[in-house]
Amino acid sequence: MAVVHYPPFIDCISGGIGNVVFVEGQTVNYIRSKGHYTDPKTKGQVGVRDVFYFVSHIAKIINTPILKPYTYPRPKDMTPFNWMLHINQPMFESNEFKYEQLKIFDGPLYNPGINFFDFDFPGTSNEMIAFEWLAPPEPMYGNRNDVAIGVIYYEVIDTFYIFITKRDIGAGGGVVNTGGIPDPIKEKFHGYLVFVQLPIPGTNQPGIVSRTAYSKLDGTKKELPEWAKKLKADESEKKEQDGSEEIKTPETDVLTLYGGGQRRILHGQS
Repeated sequence: MAVVHYPPFIDCISGGIGNVVFVEGQTVNYIRSKGHYTDPKTKGQVGVRDVFYFVSHIAKIINTPILKPYTYPRPKDMTPFNWMLHINQPMFESNEFKYEQLKIFDGPLYNPGINFFDFDFPGTSNEMIAFEWLAPPEPMYGNRNDVAIGVIYYEVIDTFYIFITKRDIGAGGGVVNTGGIPDPIKEKFHGYLVFVQLPIPGTNQPGIVSRTAYSKLDGTKKELPEWAKKLKADESEKKEQDGSEEIKTPETDVLTLYGGGQRRILHGQS
């Protein structure tokens, strides 16, 4: 930008000529270069908006039941909601949202991952989703009071199924009753699993969290959990004995949250 002095016979010039713009100020007149037009719909910009929309949307829904009570150690000068956006910074830098890269937590507590996540489970229908994790190796055993948090997101109807339970020190899991989903599309389900070790009263332990484990409910037959194998064996034995009463699959208490009903389509998908 530069100040311009006009000859006496010119009062002022306004508007643009070529690559410069003439501007009339209160006390001086000046010229500046024209701003460069930037396409707001470039692949990079659309990608960044996708990342911000999806990460902030999911963080907003799980903020009250998960982020506020279970984010440890407590972030300084940042809310748990903003902390979730912060730990997902790599996706902002890549300009691409991917469900499998979403982080709810990102800490050092051991997370064995999701071992079983499917509709295909003995004695259940499409209303039931089995969700299971393995026991950690003995040196990695956590506290018996650690909290296990599972989040199942069905993107077609923008709905979250959340269960929060004690981790114990072995394998765990349960079955989530979705209430019935008409014509479910397996590849549109996303499963997330995190663990939390709560602060220990009377100590300096501030509480820690695990990384986020992810799995798709894609119809891949995974290893049947040990407790499910036992359930199946007990059921068979019971039927052989008298055929009277079926063993019920353990159900997990679940919180169902709706994202608002308006599903935004991820860029490049239909």
